[in-house]
Amino acid sequence: MIRKVAYLGPEGTFASIVARKRYKKDAVYIPQPTVRRVVDYVCAHKASVGIVPVENSSGGIILDLVDSLNEAPQGLWVQAELAINVRLALLGHRGRKIETVYSHFAPLQHCDDWLLRKYPKVRRVRTETTGEAATKAAADPHAAAIATKKSARQYGLDVLTYPIKKETPNITQFFALGWAKPKGPAQETSLLVSLKNESGSLLKFLKPFADEGLNLKRIVSRNILGQPNTYIFFVGVEAAQSHPGMRRALAAAKKSAARFRVLGSYAVEKAYES
Repeated sequence: MIRKVAYLGPEGTFASIVARKRYKKDAVYIPQPTVRRVVDYVCAHKASVGIVPVENSSGGIILDLVDSLNEAPQGLWVQAELAINVRLALLGHRGRKIETVYSHFAPLQHCDDWLLRKYPKVRRVRTETTGEAATKAAADPHAAAIATKKSARQYGLDVLTYPIKKETPNITQFFALGWAKPKGPAQETSLLVSLKNESGSLLKFLKPFADEGLNLKRIVSRNILGQPNTYIFFVGVEAAQSHPGMRRALAAAKKSAARFRVLGSYAVEKAYES
């Protein structure tokens, strides 16, 4: 069955590489300009899936995803966690002086010390994606982009340096989102939780997981848009929802929550190479 796969585009982003490696030729690929637009597309097209970044080992959690999942309707599930070992390239115009470097904030942060050593005077400009960075660099003879090596051919750029900082691991994790509840073996469960406004509520929420010996892979607080001093917690637990200890922990933790949503219990797949 040919499915529609929305991803954070344009073509040439690491999200596009992950999408094509996972679904191969059995899909129609639909780039979207932002994480929110990917989530919106999947919400409007029940047979589709969406590939969105969750976390980068250099840049941290993608907060736009937390906001989008918080506003998404019930029934949208995290179906799998995917990952890619990000190998970055400096793309530009060979023989031209570089005055500006474009990239997404995570690659800029990962390459910060390298840029200071090699190009200390360049202006750094953040973009929504590495694909957008390549597009902007292609239009300016004195600009470069930190992006995928694949983007060089697509946007008519030269590969000036590859890989950048090959000695430093740079893993980006993605979620596959869809309306079909995940099936099969699971290694991780994600939650969205808002806590009761009372003393010790966070401790009460966390304690059941510690009591059951369950590791929290991530816990991130995010202010709810339009609601001052109100926070949502994005939580990843390294256990399947069906695990007996996890079931006990969820039942106990739920008592201290004002809102409690299981986003999915899913497989964590082996990282792809970029």
